[in-house]
Amino acid sequence: MITVKTKSGFVCAVRESVTNDFRIVRLAADMRGKDEGKRLAALADYPALILGEDGAEQLYAHLAREDGSVPVDAVEAEVTEIVTLAAEKNKELKNS
Repeated sequence: MITVKTKSGFVCAVRESVTNDFRIVRLAADMRGKDEGKRLAALADYPALILGEDGAEQLYAHLAREDGSVPVDAVEAEVTEIVTLAAEKNKELKNS
């Protein structure tokens, strides 16, 4: 497991294989696509695939506003940062 901390202060552990999992690559591609339906469906699945259900719920709690809503753009930015940080750490581990 790789532990990462995002700029917003969210700390989580992700599998080392998260950056080499085709399911995650496919969802990331869908999130960047032009089809709004696919983008939203991918974003809905992405956090749980990376963090597990409990980790995704912790992320939502971390990002929640005072009224309890969780901004879509914040979730997208956070999961993208998590995968990027995991890839960087994974690369460092392999090079040491």
